[in-house]
Amino acid sequence: MQQKEVNETVDLQSLYDRGEQLLGNYYDLKNRLDGEETNLRYIVYETSSGLMETNDSSMREETIRGLEKYISYDNSTHRIRSNFTKTDIKYWNLDDMASTLVGVDSGASFTVGLDTRYLVQDEYKQISDGFRQCRPILMASLPAIVIGMLGSILAFIYLLASVGHREDYDEIWLDKFDRWATEPAAVTILGGILVFIVLCAFLADFFAKNFFTSSLIYTVMQVISVIVSAIIALIGFFSLVKRLKAGVLWKNSLLRKLFVKLGSWIMAMVRNWPTSGKAAAVIFVYWVVTIPLCMFITINRFWGSLFLYMLGIIVFVGVQLTAAGIILWAVIKRKKILEGVEMISAGDLEYVIDDDGMFADDKKLVNCINHIGAGLQDAVSTAVQSERMKADLITNVSHDIKTPLTSIINYVDLMKRENIENETVKRYLEVLEQKSQRLKNLTEDLVEASRASSGNISLQMERINFVELVKQACGEFSEKFEERELIPVVMLPEHSVHVIADGRRLWRILENLFQNTKKYAMPHTRVYVSVEEQDGFACFTIKNISESPLNITAEELTERFTRGDASRTTEGSGLGLSIAKSLTEVQGGIFEIYLNGDLFQATVQFEISEEEPEEEVLAEEDGEEDQLPAAGDECGADGEAAGGARSEVKAGKLRLKRKIRGRSQKQAENLPEEETEENEQIKDTPSQETGTAEIPEEMIGKSSEAEKEAEEALVKEALEELRKSGLLKEEEFTRH
Repeated sequence: MQQKEVNETVDLQSLYDRGEQLLGNYYDLKNRLDGEETNLRYIVYETSSGLMETNDSSMREETIRGLEKYISYDNSTHRIRSNFTKTDIKYWNLDDMASTLVGVDSGASFTVGLDTRYLVQDEYKQISDGFRQCRPILMASLPAIVIGMLGSILAFIYLLASVGHREDYDEIWLDKFDRWATEPAAVTILGGILVFIVLCAFLADFFAKNFFTSSLIYTVMQVISVIVSAIIALIGFFSLVKRLKAGVLWKNSLLRKLFVKLGSWIMAMVRNWPTSGKAAAVIFVYWVVTIPLCMFITINRFWGSLFLYMLGIIVFVGVQLTAAGIILWAVIKRKKILEGVEMISAGDLEYVIDDDGMFADDKKLVNCINHIGAGLQDAVSTAVQSERMKADLITNVSHDIKTPLTSIINYVDLMKRENIENETVKRYLEVLEQKSQRLKNLTEDLVEASRASSGNISLQMERINFVELVKQACGEFSEKFEERELIPVVMLPEHSVHVIADGRRLWRILENLFQNTKKYAMPHTRVYVSVEEQDGFACFTIKNISESPLNITAEELTERFTRGDASRTTEGSGLGLSIAKSLTEVQGGIFEIYLNGDLFQATVQFEISEEEPEEEVLAEEDGEEDQLPAAGDECGADGEAAGGARSEVKAGKLRLKRKIRGRSQKQAENLPEEETEENEQIKDTPSQETGTAEIPEEMIGKSSEAEKEAEEALVKEALEELRKSGLLKEEEFTRH
């Protein structure tokens, strides 16, 4: 009971002290705001109780509103009327201001204004006078202030640009402090500033209590703390700039090292996981982040704060954008891998896929693909080098064989010119001549096949009548087909069909196909020869029934040294179809072979030409020019005739010339069968260089006279035949 009385006495005393303090504050404020002591005028009234306070009873609310600066607040409507700017008013707590002025906790309305005539000498008057005195000085100093600010900005920019650069050092110069880890350096700078501010505050209190009675010591210590803190902050700022320039801000970060260690540990753990396991782990992490985040957003939407709700939305959107960016990045890198594979598969074996920024599995895939491309490149290089070596070997061996072979052919020819009565020797010479000619043809075929397959061949592209050329080939092989009892069935269009090709090479293609048919077609069967126009192409087709079973594919049949006659009972090198295919393709044509049982069909296609092309050389032939064969070369002369088939009249002349030449070859035994320009060059070369055996001068003289007589007779007969056919005019015949 006594304790209760004591507590009540203490409470009454506290209330009395509190009331006395409030009453003292009230009268103190009222005296300060007395109308005779200040230029401030106010009226405050509490609506519910009707209390009103004012420091000038002569002024009404409308009068205060007429002052230069005023503010009026109605607590019941919360309406503000003032000539202050809205920016100033929105930071005022008008309810608290009214409650303080009226001295009650309930809301109050008030009107406050300032008499700018300043009739009373108060603090407002002092401030106004001080402003009027400082304004001229401020306006006069304004240009200097602006110039100083611009100079400071320029100096700061210069420091930013020059920091870290030294004349004797090309890279960014880093001090010892700049080489510290990023986080310890940041903690040192911020900690130094905080410690120095606390130290200055402590010293200010210490000096104020023990040595100084003026408050000036606080100002001095504040200035010192600001200056030193600014210096420490500038040191940290310029260190940050140097780290950014040198690219070591994140590199020297402890967080980076921690993330790298953590990432290495995670990668070591999941490196051997299958791709499906890695994908499942990524999806699990995504769910672990997304599901709680969605719950957090939902809770704050209905029961939490708006700030946390918006923060959750922002984080959720960031997670989704990050996931979408990762997926998009993976798709872009996969597309890059696909493009690289397409480039390599298209033949660009030197293409290397860049694996920068790819995931581990993608990098492994790219590494394997690059190794495949490198392996294919090595294989192709080895194959090309091997092919080049084989071509060089064939060319060199063929050239070396030509030298003694030419001597053999010439000596056989000279021996045949002698009056040999021994039939056995004659038979031997005939066999020797046949085999040497076969060996010569094989040597030429080897060189031709090597050049055609490698593309190392010179082409004289021109506009050629394909139909006329096929007619010419049919006429050339008509007698040979009759010998094999083959029946040619020729189906050619009545109009001309022109193609762009090398006449000599095109003739070689037709000759090889007809020669192949003559050798391997079954006797007493038909040989179908046709030329058709198909989709802008001139299509030549030759079909026959093979005498021997065709137990190989069409692709194998066009390989070198492959023959349809597996027993090799017929003469041939197995290079004819290979040469024909290579020559067709090098001229831009299409060569196809179709086999159906014993049916053999070869097709050659060239694009039809409507205009005369410009002559162009498509490839160089080891620095040598193509040499036109002489009239005595069986294959070369035919090629020359084909190359000249540019018109109907000229083709007819050449066809008659070949017919005459074929007849004269049978009759003139003293005419050398192989007198090409190449052989003539070899004969003209000294024996020490070519290895050719020397021929007695008297034998050479006999051979030269016989050749000359045979050639003159052949020319006369050809000219006479051309004149009779009407292809050669009378004045041209007389001139020749």
